[in-house]
Amino acid sequence: MKITAKIISKIVFLIFIYFIIHSLFLGITTKPTEGDSLYYHIPIAESILSGQFISPDYGSNFHQYFPASAELILALFIKFNIPLNLYNLLGIIFLFLSSFYLALAVGFKKQYSYLFASCISMLQTIIRWVHAQTVDIWLAVFYLISLTLLLKPKNSHSYYLKLGLALGLLVGTKYSAPLFALILLTTFFKNFCRFLTFFRIVKFSLLIIIFGLFWYLRNYLVIGNPFYPLHTLLFKGIVGNPIIQTPIWKAILYYPRSMLNAFFGEYMIWSIIILLTPLFYFRSFLLNQSKRLVKIKNLILVSLANFLVFLILPSGDSYQLHVSQFRFSYPVFIPMILSIFILALEYKKETEIAILTLANILILGSLSYRPKLLFIYLPFVYVVFNQNKLTKLYNNLKKKIYEK
Repeated sequence: MKITAKIISKIVFLIFIYFIIHSLFLGITTKPTEGDSLYYHIPIAESILSGQFISPDYGSNFHQYFPASAELILALFIKFNIPLNLYNLLGIIFLFLSSFYLALAVGFKKQYSYLFASCISMLQTIIRWVHAQTVDIWLAVFYLISLTLLLKPKNSHSYYLKLGLALGLLVGTKYSAPLFALILLTTFFKNFCRFLTFFRIVKFSLLIIIFGLFWYLRNYLVIGNPFYPLHTLLFKGIVGNPIIQTPIWKAILYYPRSMLNAFFGEYMIWSIIILLTPLFYFRSFLLNQSKRLVKIKNLILVSLANFLVFLILPSGDSYQLHVSQFRFSYPVFIPMILSIFILALEYKKETEIAILTLANILILGSLSYRPKLLFIYLPFVYVVFNQNKLTKLYNNLKKKIYEK
């Protein structure tokens, strides 16, 4: 039986289903243990239920002033006594669905869309947080929904209501989100304005304010700084936080080995291709070979702009923090991986991408990450994408041997 992308996609999807069932059991039978979740994400959700979030006085726990749209969902879990370790599992299910519909929006067939959605939902940097209550997976969900809507604008009031809700939830998730939302709107501004009317902009803006800007306005009224505890030229915050003092760009300079190690560990096989994709794009552009790459132009630009935002986000001086911070990178690398899938489709490499997706998922369950694994990944990626050349080389060598 010939191995095809369709067959591999089904295998990958079945593995994803098994992961969901397995994580469901663990989520029901365990309790929250992750540090940030216990320290401020769960307390924020509890403050929403108590009504304290409207006029908060959190004292020294300044993290509870963070915007909390994603904690609204966590508050519902607490309200209805749903095990809290299912919070991010539900987020991963929604991430799968939002990735699937994003793939359909760029023109993928269903089976290829399932492959892309499974790939994204089972990245190491995603499944690491399956039983935590951190909000970054939900930020990715709101981001992908917003991106999907902006890629396919519609002439309807409901479209702008959906877009306003998605972007509002995105903006209200964490302090980095307004920059990600602004980059999206700037890049796809023509699509955003295509069917815009006065009443539609009013409805859109109301949802942005209610679900997103509300948290920043609350902080300004309560403590005088919409981005508290961040310290800026305009607003006084907390000075001396070691994590805030070491942004990611500085961590890359000070701890390059640790940062690269964390990057490869979180994205594994994809990390290599992610690094090569922008170079491949710009090389083709300079050589006037970019006709086939028009589809990924905006995705590449969005990813690179998001990367600049990622560089100013907080890191730290330990390997644990360097690994943890890559949960901030979803808006950077998910569009990049989508670009890889588009390129594979354009160059008829769907089967190769399917093999890499399956290999990446199988590695998650069988091998703990070590830097030396890169020496396995590199030849593996080369072999997968050069099967025809290697087969031709093998046949030529075989022919010469027989001739002798």
